[in-house]
Amino acid sequence: MDCSLLYPPSHSIFDINPYSLHYIPHDYVPFEAYCLSNSDLGSFFHPEPPTVSFSKPSIVSTVTTSSAPRKRKRTDQSQDSDDFTKSPKLEHVPSDPKLQAVSALENDLGYLQDSWASIHIVLDSLQNAFLVTPFQGANEQQLDELDRELGTAYDDLMVQVRQLDRALKQLDRKISELQTAPSPSQLDR
Repeated sequence: MDCSLLYPPSHSIFDINPYSLHYIPHDYVPFEAYCLSNSDLGSFFHPEPPTVSFSKPSIVSTVTTSSAPRKRKRTDQSQDSDDFTKSPKLEHVPSDPKLQAVSALENDLGYLQDSWASIHIVLDSLQNAFLVTPFQGANEQQLDELDRELGTAYDDLMVQVRQLDRALKQLDRKISELQTAPSPSQLDR
């Protein structure tokens, strides 16, 4: 009995079973036709992938053009190969202690700006998460849970604000000490 008339022909490649009696031949091009072999690529095929060199921008590296395994030569042999894993070094470290103190204050100020940004984000999320109008029809249990969550969130926020306040006071004290400290030129007089 021929069952091909009972089932409509399938046009999906996922429904076709090549071992089925109802196999419908298709005109799909096999995937291998789109793949190029290494010999088809010609000069575009390189046995070695290019390597990335992490170096300081001021150092120029040169590449040898021999047909042997490719190696990189550096013009500065004192540089280690793992420089990119080390923390960045300051090119110009101020020798004046007052300038060093100012750069330390700038770092502290950057930290305080990050702290302030995180506090601002938490406060905005609290304002957006707990709107007053949607909870007007809530029952007592939901309001109690809401009060507990809000209390916890505001307590956490107050801890962050107190830490920021202490850090600001320390920064203010450091700035006033730096302003009142005599400069080296005044000590020479």
